[in-house]
Amino acid sequence: MNLNQLSVRPAALDIRVYASIRTDNVEIFSRPLCGYCYAAKRLLADTGIDSKEYNVPLDPTRKQKMLTGSTGRHTVPQIFIDDLHMGGYDDLR
Repeated sequence: MNLNQLSVRPAALDIRVYASIRTDNVEIFSRPLCGYCYAAKRLLADTGIDSKEYNVPLDPTRKQKMLTGSTGRHTVPQIFIDDLHMGGYDDLR
């Protein structure tokens, strides 16, 4: 199943259930010294979810991907699963 075919907003699903569908494509866009970024990475790790982290200030290409995929959200962290925007740290909790 492609996650983009789901009719339910991912934030409404339990993050562990949703991520277990395909955990090889979890991305977190962050920046150094960001408390919410650290908390989001820890939450994912504590639930056994591996993620790829991108340092937005150092990579303009990734920053553009984050802005496009999150409909303009410029704050970090922004989390994507299978290229589907999940939101920030508060959306994961």
